[in-house]
Amino acid sequence: MSAIAAPDAPRVGPAQRLDGLFAELSELTGQRNAIDGRIVEIVAEIERYGIHSNLLGIKQSSHWAAPAVTPAAGQDRSTR
Repeated sequence: MSAIAAPDAPRVGPAQRLDGLFAELSELTGQRNAIDGRIVEIVAEIERYGIHSNLLGIKQSSHWAAPAVTPAAGQDRSTR
């Protein structure tokens, strides 16, 4: 992740800074893709075994999956 440079850190030019920022974006995008892939795997497993229908009484995964992965602003995920 980006960090604020220490006062004695060597200065880099705009091109090097841009390269570093693009590298960070690439890394973060890869992490997000891995997370999204795992979310899809979890949803598929829940659907495969019908857990959502049996325990929650909800038949469509979109009715429980979207709120499960998109908490309201300021809501703590651990309270779910």
